Amino acid sequence: MRNDKPRTQEVATLRRTLSLPLVTFYGIGTILGAGIYVLVGKVAGVAGMLTPLAFATLMHGFAGYLKVYVQFSDGLVILVMLLILGAVVIWGIAQSVTVAVIMTLFEMGGLLLIIWVPGVGAVVSVLFLSTQIYEFVIN
Repeated sequence: MRNDKPRTQEVATLRRTLSLPLVTFYGIGTILGAGIYVLVGKVAGVAGMLTPLAFATLMHGFAGYLKVYVQFSDGLVILVMLLILGAVVIWGIAQSVTVAVIMTLFEMGGLLLIIWVPGVGAVVSVLFLSTQIYEFVIN
């Protein structure tokens, strides 16, 4: 005997948690970080099955940069970073992208600083040079 009842289909849906600004900044961050991704790809190509150790080496490099500001052991820095990054991933996609947006804003700020500081230095140099030339011509 056939069941003539219409079957209701349950449609699985994903919760939409990413907004347009989050996705936009995530894309910008990906573009700005493309050099890092290329570097990681080359490292993975050389390291092969030992790629996770290569990532630990990148974190070791971060620990070296951090020592400029605070003194912590490399092992502690690597462990804390792994725990923090793991927690962000477990937390959720919206939160992970929010962290990526914050990092992107820092990257953009650093790039703007790199552009701005030499620009200001060039303007100051030109002004100083022009005053020197003016004084030379007058005297």
